[in-house]
Amino acid sequence: MARMPTPYGDYDFLVIEAEDFVGAAELEWSAEPGADVYFAGLLAQVPSMGAQNIPMVRTGSIGAQYQDGIPMRLSNNTLIRVRGHLIDCRSFGGFSGSPCFVRYISGGGKTDGLEIPYPIESTLLLGMVGGHFDLKTSVTLPDQEDKLNVPVAAGVAVIYPAETIKEVLDDDAFVAERLALETRLKSE
Repeated sequence: MARMPTPYGDYDFLVIEAEDFVGAAELEWSAEPGADVYFAGLLAQVPSMGAQNIPMVRTGSIGAQYQDGIPMRLSNNTLIRVRGHLIDCRSFGGFSGSPCFVRYISGGGKTDGLEIPYPIESTLLLGMVGGHFDLKTSVTLPDQEDKLNVPVAAGVAVIYPAETIKEVLDDDAFVAERLALETRLKSE
């Protein structure tokens, strides 16, 4: 468990165990470009989603992993450079901080009776949405009298790797804070 805003009882959340992070377990499978991912978040432009805690799910695929020097602009317009994954999926304001999961085939099974084989799909935490790139361009639609310009609906999400998140969570200060919170909650 990471820091939770108080009162934490007003929030609906699930715990993602560290063994469900990419890189935490020795698997025969590893995340690679092209693997399917999904993340869920609240659109900042739709306040009712947040008020009702109704997330929107986005899907895409890994475009590139462990890229250094990805330019990210903070809300105060400061440019920073981060290490992360690039996901071929447009992200929107409000998705920052959302978990990003990668899907993989973890095994197989057979149906009862006819014993038809089928894959068993699982997920691991790939990381956390940190931001996005938008294409700052538009195209002119052909054969239009008014030469209508339409924005290009494309983009790339930036994901902070699960291994980086684990390093932060394992920091001594956070471990001590979680232990103190667990002790306090048990005594209440």
